[in-house]
Parts: sequence; structure tokens; C-alpha cells
Amino acid sequence: MYSKRFILTFLVISIFLFSIATAHISVGTCFRNCSQCKKFLGIYFDVQLCDEYCVKFKGKMTPDVEDPDSLAPFITNLNEVQ
Repeated sequence: MYSKRFILTFLVISIFLFSIATAHISVGTCFRNCSQCKKFLGIYFDVQLCDEYCVKFKGKMTPDVEDPDSLAPFITNLNEVQ
């Protein structure tokens, strides 16, 4: 049979790979949500900043068009928009 060391190593590697795959999916969803918000809000939404947050927080902080609190950090100052 397999040794305890082999099984433990296999479990650790599996958990590591699963966490990487999950983070990748979250970041992709975050990018898509940023694009969707840009379509709705146009020049008032800073999509570049939103994308940077997706990468920085690994998709944990995802903007939602229907949630003003999640959009607030990415809304540009209305006076700055030309």
C-alpha cells in the first residue's frame, strides 16, 4: 500500500492546486463584473482601477452593478469627468 508520507504529500499538493484553480476562477469573474459595470456606468466607472483590485485581492472583492457599496471605490469624481 501507500506510505503515510506519500498520502500526506498528495493531499497537500491537491489542496494547493485546488486553491490556485479557485482563485483563478474568482479573478476571471471579477474582471467580467468590472466590464459589465463599465458598460452600465460608462465614463463614470474606473475599469482600470477595478481590474487592479481584482488582481490585488484575487477576486475576493467583486463589484456588483446592483450594489452601490461595491461600486463606490471605482466611481470617478463627477467633476473630473469631461
